[in-house]
Amino acid sequence: MKFHKLVITAKAMGAVNNSYRHFLFSSSMAIQEINLALRLYAMGLATLERAQTVGDDSLNAMAYSNMAMLERSLMSKLSEYSALLHAYSKFPRPQPETVEMTAFSIRAGEALKNWSGDKIFRRMKWYRNNASAHYSYQKDGIVELTEKIGCDQDEREFEILVHGITGNTHYSLVEQLLAERLGDDGQDPLKEAQKNAAFIKPLAFEITELHYEFFKAFVKLLSVEPAVTENVDVPYRFTWEEGTMLPILCRTPDVFAH
Repeated sequence: MKFHKLVITAKAMGAVNNSYRHFLFSSSMAIQEINLALRLYAMGLATLERAQTVGDDSLNAMAYSNMAMLERSLMSKLSEYSALLHAYSKFPRPQPETVEMTAFSIRAGEALKNWSGDKIFRRMKWYRNNASAHYSYQKDGIVELTEKIGCDQDEREFEILVHGITGNTHYSLVEQLLAERLGDDGQDPLKEAQKNAAFIKPLAFEITELHYEFFKAFVKLLSVEPAVTENVDVPYRFTWEEGTMLPILCRTPDVFAH
């Protein structure tokens, strides 16, 4: 694979205004994690699609949970990036800004405005606070969803798939509860889950493009040598493509050994 390696000295980096430098590192960290979460999510979706062709309800449940956890992880990171971008928009920056930085600021502001009114973005924040980045024991978190368990009209059955390898034990009851969170206002949970999937992939791409626009504007502020072309020998198993699946179970206990 062909890459272009850009080397930035500490002195060149230090000559750039703090607000830009801080955002470059924070945003780059976020984008690295979003890219990884996006790859894992795509593989989780492929695994679920394959499991659905097998016709086993338990396998289906495990594949769904695998995908849903990865989806929540990605949603949490996207929500965090929105907060990061909002903080950057309020931070004092050099005036006047360059044409490129001004263009980025305008695009970022428009994105924040669009995201703020979206229902799924609010749902993403709930996931971040209660079912992904944080594990809340407060009543407004997942605990709230357990309040009506066992009431007179509650005919649900919760499942746990216990396996000899502890890492393979599957607590399906969690996803059963969280799936119902999608239908709290009378919506069809399946349709709401489909809306999640349709929303977050384009959003992840939009955010990575936003970061890249900032990166290009940042580089124009630097005094650096041109990037050097570098060919990296990447074994096939190190890459993924559409349809690549993610394992959801372990065949041997070694990976979970103490």
